[in-house]
Amino acid sequence: MSRGEKGSGSITKLPNGSFLVKIPHGKTGSDTTRYITKRALTMTEAKKVRGELIRERDSGKIVAGPRMTFKKFAENYLFEGNDHLDPRTLDWYFRMLTKHVFPVFGKKALRDIRSTEVQELLTSLRRKYSANTVNAIRSAMSAVFTAAENHELVANNPIRRTKKSKKQDWDPTTVCLPWTEEEVTQVIAGLAGRELRAPIMLLLSTGLRIGELLGLQWSDIDFDCFTVSVERTISHQPLLLRDGSKLSGLRVGPPKTKSSRRVVQLPSPMIDILRLHETEQELRAVAAGEKWNNTGFVFTSQVGTAIDVSNFRYKYRKFLEAIDVRYIRFHDIRHTFATVLIERDSGRLPAVSRALGHSSVSITMDCYASTARVENQATTLMAEVIFPGVELVEPVRIPPGIETAPIPLTDVHWRHASS
Repeated sequence: MSRGEKGSGSITKLPNGSFLVKIPHGKTGSDTTRYITKRALTMTEAKKVRGELIRERDSGKIVAGPRMTFKKFAENYLFEGNDHLDPRTLDWYFRMLTKHVFPVFGKKALRDIRSTEVQELLTSLRRKYSANTVNAIRSAMSAVFTAAENHELVANNPIRRTKKSKKQDWDPTTVCLPWTEEEVTQVIAGLAGRELRAPIMLLLSTGLRIGELLGLQWSDIDFDCFTVSVERTISHQPLLLRDGSKLSGLRVGPPKTKSSRRVVQLPSPMIDILRLHETEQELRAVAAGEKWNNTGFVFTSQVGTAIDVSNFRYKYRKFLEAIDVRYIRFHDIRHTFATVLIERDSGRLPAVSRALGHSSVSITMDCYASTARVENQATTLMAEVIFPGVELVEPVRIPPGIETAPIPLTDVHWRHASS
C-alpha cells in the first residue's frame, strides 16, 4: 500500500494486479470518513488518477456520497414536497422525462452523467422532434440537475454546457396564423344568436387563455366597473402519477404566473353580452331543476358543471365549419387579440402585454412581433419621409394558404398624390 500526505489518500494493489485509488472526501452522517475510489491498471496510472481526483475534490468538481440514480432523484424532486412549481409544469416535466430521458439515463447515477452524453441525446431527439419539444426536454432535465446541485449530489449542472435547439423552417408546429380583421368580422357576424357567442366574444375582447376563460366565475365580473378579474384556471388534462397511472378529473388552480392574475377592462357591449348570457344561464338552471349544479362558473354545461374543454373545442370547430372560417386553436384567438392591436398601433404594446398577463413587454414582443408586422409601421413612417408627396398604396391582402408568384419590377408603379 502506498500512502501520501494526510488527505491525499492511498493506493492499494489488489489481488488481480490492478490498483485501487482511495482519497478522503468529507464525513458521512455518522461522522465517519467518506472516500472516493477509482481503479487503475498500473501504479503510474494510479498515481496520475490520485492527483486528478485530489485536484477535482479541492476545486469542488467532484461529489462523494450516495450514488442516487437520475430517475429516483427526478421522481423525488417532482413528487415529494415540490411547492415552487405549478402542478401542470411538474406533470409536463415528468411526461417529458418518462418518455425521452428515463430510458437512457434513468438507471445511471446523477454524478456520472456528462454534458457530452446529454448533448448526444438532445441531438438524436432533434432528428425526430421540433426544437420546442427538445428544448422542453432540456428544461426538464435542467430543473432536476439544478435541484441535485443544490443538494450537493452533483458538482454542477451538466445541462448548462449543452446547446439549445434552434427552430428551423421545416419544424412541425400546431400554431396557426391568427385571424385577419376580416376573419374576425366574419366570426362575430356568425356568432349572432349562437350558444358560443359569449365565450368566443370574450376571448376576442380580452385575449384570455382558454383555462382562464373556463375558470371564470360570476364573482369575477364587475358589471358596474366593466371589468373581469382573472383569479383561477381550470384543466381537465389527467396527471401522470409516479407509478404510471393517471389521475383524471377537473383541476382548479391559480393562473399560470403571478402576472397572469390581473384585472381586464371590458367594453360596454361585452358587458351587455355577459348580462344576456347570465339571464340565459338562469333559465337553464330553472329548466334543469334539481339536476342543476350551482358552481358559480360563467360558462357551464347544461346542468351547471364546468365545461370540458374537449367538448367546447368540438362545438367551436363545428361552428367555424358552419360559417366557413378557417380553424385556429383557442390560443391562436389570444394571438389574434394581440396581433390585431399591435398591428394597428405598436404603441399599444405595453397595454397589450398587461392585458395578456405577460411579465414583461419583451415577452409580448417576442411572441407577436412577427405576426403583427410591427416592422411595417416603421417602414411606412420612413416612406413618408423619403417619398414626400407620394400616395402610399396599400398592398393587396393575400388570404392565408394562397401562394403567389413575385411581381415583376416592371409591373410596380408609383402613383403621385396629385395624379
